[in-house]
Amino acid sequence: MTAKAQTEHPGGSRWRRLVTALLAPMDAAGLAYFRIAFYGVLVWEAWRFLDHGWVERYFSGREMYFKFWPFTFVEPFSAGTMKALIVVMAVAAAMALLGLFYRLSATALFVLITYFFLVEQARYLNHLYLVCTIAFLMIFVPAPRCCSLDALRRPRLRASEVPGWSIWLLRFQVGVPYFFGGVAKLNGDWLRGEPIREWLADRTEFPVIGEYFTDEPVVWAAAYGSLLLDLTAPFLLLSRRTRAFGFLAVLTFHFMNSRLFDIGIFPWTMIAGSVIFFPPDWPRRVWRELRRGHPLRGPALSAGCVFGGFTGGFLPNDFAWVHVAVGALGVGLLAFHLDEPFRRGDDEAAQETTPAHEPSRGERRALALLALWGAVNVLVPLRHLAIPGTVHWTEEGHNFSWHMKLRDKSARGYFVVTDPASGRMWKVSPKDHLSRFQRRKVRTRPHLIVQFARHLEELKRREGFADVEVRAILEASLNGRNYQTFVDPEVDLTAVPYPWFGHAEWILPLTEPLRRD
Repeated sequence: MTAKAQTEHPGGSRWRRLVTALLAPMDAAGLAYFRIAFYGVLVWEAWRFLDHGWVERYFSGREMYFKFWPFTFVEPFSAGTMKALIVVMAVAAAMALLGLFYRLSATALFVLITYFFLVEQARYLNHLYLVCTIAFLMIFVPAPRCCSLDALRRPRLRASEVPGWSIWLLRFQVGVPYFFGGVAKLNGDWLRGEPIREWLADRTEFPVIGEYFTDEPVVWAAAYGSLLLDLTAPFLLLSRRTRAFGFLAVLTFHFMNSRLFDIGIFPWTMIAGSVIFFPPDWPRRVWRELRRGHPLRGPALSAGCVFGGFTGGFLPNDFAWVHVAVGALGVGLLAFHLDEPFRRGDDEAAQETTPAHEPSRGERRALALLALWGAVNVLVPLRHLAIPGTVHWTEEGHNFSWHMKLRDKSARGYFVVTDPASGRMWKVSPKDHLSRFQRRKVRTRPHLIVQFARHLEELKRREGFADVEVRAILEASLNGRNYQTFVDPEVDLTAVPYPWFGHAEWILPLTEPLRRD
């Protein structure tokens, strides 16, 4: 073997193994489970949209809506039409769950949930962004090949295996929020226990353990435990040796979050998604063992009900059933997984004997798209590292980066509109123009501050004032710091470029230290 071949062989071998893993067939049952679980959560989310009056609260009767670039053209419809779209979204999610006209229903679901995400930027939520991302991917993966009505209608579609890339792509997408959520916690404030120290101190009514929330060891355990879990969860779930521990940790983490914070469907989406890291044939094996009268069936389900019932007590009554169901599923799966005969035949061992696969031209293109998708998902959450300043203060690079429950930020102040021609001046409070949830965000998000300033400019233009100037007199506090001036009060915000990319110089740097420093 030549020296050149010797240097190229290891890299080429790794690439070949990667290609083989992505193109090798995997059991379709795991993907079928993911389809049912993911779209089941979205049926529930649509019901919550209607039951909790979200249309009236977020999507109707507003003077203005904050926009995402380049989707500034997205506008809400009337309240009745918005409710009808939610019903259509629920129907599309149910059809996708059942695998009925799957491509059409999955595409309709993606379009509708993304529309609701884009209508109002002030309501940016990481879990809605995650749902939109996964819903997009679900259009293209072969999810209806197993346990679907489409497979019954069209027998040629039915298959017991799917290409490995479809499983690995979803594993990657579910792993991204975990890992980059952990990377985002590697900041000075979180490593000093803030703001989780204040959050726990405000929640001492938590059942059983709440009285200990003000103890410093509990604060440090919560801060560093959540950091380590986020960084390691995908890897713990992938390994057969650590999967049981990792899944129990994931269940506990999300159960606690669902009770401590108002974060909607995010815990349930992540619990459902985390099972994608299991061997993809696990649903088939669970069903087979249950039919055989597996000796762990009774104890597993009993333990699951006890665990689910206990954690269900941490939630309001209308959500307790979710904990019972998820607890039973989680502990049942773990009990089966820990049984040695059941563990035999894991996909890790099967992949060791999978022969190398030479990709076709179409497969190479698909792999290139997967690589591009992966690169975007890695680079976007890290873009704030190239922007000066503290991201939790400037907000530049915050969105789409999985910075979840990382900071406690508040602001106070007002806007000043002046007409240089006449010398007139108006003091404007966001309360006079924005809803409660909008004004909570507008004072702390520079990109929303600029949009609101231009909205005020447009209002004055309609009144006949051609060239008004708008300035913001705002103070903000980050993670319990003393308030300090947030944006330059001398800058006319109607004349600055919108801070889509890079750094806006009119955002003043954070200078206040943490109070505990």
